Amino acid sequence: MCVNATMYRKISYGSCIYLFILTFLVLTQTGCETESTDLIDPSYNTPFIKIFNLTPEFINTDTILVHNEIKPDDSLSIMWIIQAEVELRGSENPTLYYQLRDQNSPSSLKEGVLKEIDDSSISVNVGGHIELRTTRATVGTFTVTIYAETETGLLSNTMTRNSTVFRDNKAPVILEVTAPDTIDTAVIGEGISIVMTVFVDDPDGVEDVIRVQTTNTQPDGVKVGPFILEKTEPGIFNISFTITPDAKKGTHRFEFIAFDRFGEQSEPYIHNLEIK
Repeated sequence: MCVNATMYRKISYGSCIYLFILTFLVLTQTGCETESTDLIDPSYNTPFIKIFNLTPEFINTDTILVHNEIKPDDSLSIMWIIQAEVELRGSENPTLYYQLRDQNSPSSLKEGVLKEIDDSSISVNVGGHIELRTTRATVGTFTVTIYAETETGLLSNTMTRNSTVFRDNKAPVILEVTAPDTIDTAVIGEGISIVMTVFVDDPDGVEDVIRVQTTNTQPDGVKVGPFILEKTEPGIFNISFTITPDAKKGTHRFEFIAFDRFGEQSEPYIHNLEIK
């Protein structure tokens, strides 16, 4: 067959158009694929904490026994149990962290790893505990915050729960002190014995009060004591002193403090005795 020049030119022209269209479609398809990748939301790959439970919600440190006698400065451990559900949204297994804070302080009392999650499930239940070494007198509201982080630094949401630490025991109260207010050494001869009686109550029952003591600050500022009073019956304590003519003249300040069996102490009660 013979192909003339005119037909050859038509075929060449048509081939060029075909190649142009094919190249355009390839470039367009490539551009669309790149743009599609950029539209994927990276936040979908981050872990998500769905549920966080912290127990116990209330802790009474007076129920934690260390010795036979409960004291405010007893060293003890407080423990919280954590239960959480974490949704795994990407191919990376995250690590679950915790932070323990006192609500009155911005800095962490304790922080660390709660659990390294290695699971292929969509949603994982995670458990653990936090232990704080403290004293019985430490009370207040504590906060625990948890969050998850992947190996590449993707952070989950955070969740926070509160726990109240308290002491159930109430301090005793000194109601009254009966004792002389003034003593004149000129009329006591070789000396005189005086009795000071202290009346104490306690919101948890008067039997809770186990000790009353007093300290005497003499006129020259010297402190003597403490002296332990004798318990004559529940809520009543006595102490006796002998005042002689050579006793220091001036105001003697007696400070009384009552203690209960849990180590709580009353507010000081002051009685002044003037010796002339």
